[in-house]
Amino acid sequence: MNPHSTKDRIQNHLAYKLGLCMIAFNKIVGGGQDKQNSLILKIFYFPSFLFNLFKIIQLHKAKKRKYNEIIEIFPSLNILPCNLVKIIQNLYLINTI
Repeated sequence: MNPHSTKDRIQNHLAYKLGLCMIAFNKIVGGGQDKQNSLILKIFYFPSFLFNLFKIIQLHKAKKRKYNEIIEIFPSLNILPCNLVKIIQNLYLINTI
């Protein structure tokens, strides 16, 4: 994972991870195409869906806790905000010209 990659940073957000899980659930149950089968699938897969959401949230919290512990020990590893990274890249481009 590149900490300066916007794609990786977005995919690390909790909302992104939960959205992927919801999209996968919607694809499994058919997205409401056949209402009778879709309702049965939703009832059957819903507990599994809730468990997956809970697991994603717990893993995200654990990774965030580990990241914060590492940052306390090594503050130089802190990831800069995206807008600050772009400003630094622009300054670097100006200085190299």
